[in-house]
Amino acid sequence: IDWEPVDVTDTYDNSTVTFYNDLNFGRAPEQFIVNPPGAVRYYEGVEVTLNKRYSKGFAFNLSYVYANSHGTIDTDRGGQALGTSGLYADPNAHNNNDGRFYLERRHQLKLTGLVKGPLGINLSGYFKYWSGRRRTRTVGDTDLGINLNQGGRVVTNAEQRGNTGLPNQYELDLRVEKAFKIKNIQLSIFADIFNVFNSNFATSYRTDRSSSTLNWLEVDEILDPRVIRVGAKIEF
Repeated sequence: IDWEPVDVTDTYDNSTVTFYNDLNFGRAPEQFIVNPPGAVRYYEGVEVTLNKRYSKGFAFNLSYVYANSHGTIDTDRGGQALGTSGLYADPNAHNNNDGRFYLERRHQLKLTGLVKGPLGINLSGYFKYWSGRRRTRTVGDTDLGINLNQGGRVVTNAEQRGNTGLPNQYELDLRVEKAFKIKNIQLSIFADIFNVFNSNFATSYRTDRSSSTLNWLEVDEILDPRVIRVGAKIEF
């Protein structure tokens, strides 16, 4: 109650964005435990797997997952208790809120395998290919020339949530291992190579379009770089 809509022009595409001004800011909050209509979270998924058990010196497991995760109550907890949401405490959070979730990866392909090579050297690997996370362009009230009673900087969605996505990603991890048998002791020497291709796909962008201090679509997170780990294992 007591929220007033305030329309402003989005300088990105000249569309109209509606913010909501709290006309009774500072009042004691009212709290309710409810299941409001429209508070939904949907997931539809299909998984297909192909498994080849170890024989003739090799084994592998292949899986593909199609996932469609959407609704109004996001899967990203955002510091809230599991199963709760602050969505209904502020109408600014409802703008373009019904859409694909931030953590959704529409396509996921995974392949693991093991090959027994000559001289007792084993090679195993893990390859994965998956869709990038979703992102949503946002704008702030003060950047567009308005100041709401609730103060600070109110940010809202300027497009349907999850409207665009980060680049698709792929990654390959490998292990090379050689085992030695010395009486009742087995010594294994191995080398792990993570992110063999040294892929540097972006995993997070700046999504705030109107900020004067943040660069829109600037990359602020990428995949970890290639790492090589050498180790040994003794079994007796």
